[in-house]
Amino acid sequence: MLLVTIRSRSVPAGPASESYHESARDFDCGDFRVSIRTGPLFGFRRKISDWIVAGESCFPLKGADISLIEEGIRGGVPLDVLLGDRLLVLVVIDPSKRVVTIAHSIASWRPCYLSVSPGVFTCSTSMSGLKEAGHEVAWDPACTPEYLLYRFVAPPRSILRGVRKLAGGQLVVVDLEKGQVREDRRWRWPEGGGVDSNADITNLLRPRIEEWLQRFPHAGILLSGGLDSSLLAALARGVHSDVHTFSTSFSFANSDDGEAQYALSMARHLGVAHQVHDTTPERYLTGWVESIHAAEEPVHHLQSVLLHILFQDRAAADHGAILCGEGADCIIGNASHELLYRHRSAVAFLRTTQLGSAWAPLADALGWDGPWSAFLTRRYDRQLSSVHHFLWLLGQRGDRHIIRRLLSCDAAAFLGERPSLLDAYHDRPLLDQVTAVGLLSDVHSTMAIWIKLAEASGVYLACPYTSPSVLAAAATVPWDVKLREKKHLVRAALRQLGVPETLVTRQKLSFGFPARFWAPKGALFQPIVDMAMQVHNAGVLEGLQKEEKGASMVLWCLLNQFLWVQLFEVGRSVEDLSGEILDRHQTAMERR
Repeated sequence: MLLVTIRSRSVPAGPASESYHESARDFDCGDFRVSIRTGPLFGFRRKISDWIVAGESCFPLKGADISLIEEGIRGGVPLDVLLGDRLLVLVVIDPSKRVVTIAHSIASWRPCYLSVSPGVFTCSTSMSGLKEAGHEVAWDPACTPEYLLYRFVAPPRSILRGVRKLAGGQLVVVDLEKGQVREDRRWRWPEGGGVDSNADITNLLRPRIEEWLQRFPHAGILLSGGLDSSLLAALARGVHSDVHTFSTSFSFANSDDGEAQYALSMARHLGVAHQVHDTTPERYLTGWVESIHAAEEPVHHLQSVLLHILFQDRAAADHGAILCGEGADCIIGNASHELLYRHRSAVAFLRTTQLGSAWAPLADALGWDGPWSAFLTRRYDRQLSSVHHFLWLLGQRGDRHIIRRLLSCDAAAFLGERPSLLDAYHDRPLLDQVTAVGLLSDVHSTMAIWIKLAEASGVYLACPYTSPSVLAAAATVPWDVKLREKKHLVRAALRQLGVPETLVTRQKLSFGFPARFWAPKGALFQPIVDMAMQVHNAGVLEGLQKEEKGASMVLWCLLNQFLWVQLFEVGRSVEDLSGEILDRHQTAMERR
């Protein structure tokens, strides 16, 4: 955790901000009091000439790393350049100019919360840090429509009242006296260069993987058997022949979950030891509560709970670091990229004629939500503020009609501040914008949660595909190369590494936790539904207890929110909340 608080001496400090911590350090800056607290895993702080510097890295820094930071600060190297592949957040306080600069890596491995007012500045990579600094930790109702539709809230908004969240690659300069953002820069899209069209991406990924395995010789790989994780495992196998791989499974409830066999078949080919982590219904329920507590946000993927349990097991087995393939899809090419590229002539026609703009309201009114309706009736122009823009269809999980009835909100409420998130890239090609919206929203939120789940168990989690050097090079590869076939760059790399064509070209399957196992009445989540009726109308919750995807996802989000509020607003302990859920679950089992 990193917590930086700056307070003018004319502004009285609250009791929370005066509390003593051995990991905190205070600095005398004349008119301002500066306190910096770092956590045990990632944080660092330094006094460099007249500047005070703090930050977090993706793994413990060596002396040479610190020297490079110091040389860069003194030499005036732009902070977003200084971040490189290793730094996630960098904060530089300049007392003479009375400004503080925060640079957040495009790697997006950490949340970066920000609260600013005249004479008071708080920056933290955890909600517990905000609370420690005296900031209220309370759900912002204005974000609820966006949250229920997408399952998370995208930067620059956060789920907390009065708190902003920096986007990946964002750099802000804050005037400490006025409490205003003086400068706001976003990640600059790389131009030129890139990967040779006839080559693969192993030369980009291998250095990042080698660095992690050098620092953590017992590191493992999350291997689902899909292309992205398989490439990481294959490259890691080339560095350390005894590397271990792991996967999770929902087989405790869904015996048809075939992800384990997918992963095992790839592990057998690579010759690596693979372990499938299964669990029990009871452990999933308690793990859900633990996950929200560790992540400090609702865990929008059902798989996040399984990963939390896996990280606990891996920490107990002394695997101090794990590599993950998250983020590859939006960089290398996902289903949305493929759809737009395959039908680019139709998109050009719709963009020119603006027919989609005219049809979209009618489709909404009639409830046409199919993929082809979405493709044909949405806007492809530059007006990101439109709720009918194609980009805002990406990642929707909840049913919009249900949410509007539930919250009595207008369509604009669903977007939150997403248009401002993408405003810096409004002139990029649509395919690049698809990458940007995925990278800066869903990938950012997912990685921030998974990193914290791992950290709670004392495990470092790395996502090499989103390392800035890998991302910058891959982003410049032409789309006609990346989309030559599905995930062409990854498939080409696997072929060069000798992976059989049957494993390279096998169909991607959808594994997971179907709603029929957890959403209907009497299913796994019923104890939490019953508890949530204390807050939400019973009829509303019962109406969402169905297998239909849009309704069940709204239910999932409401239950996540309920548990978050119980932990962070009501103040219930993990043990107390988990205990009530287990008691209710056990009672229900005995009645059957």
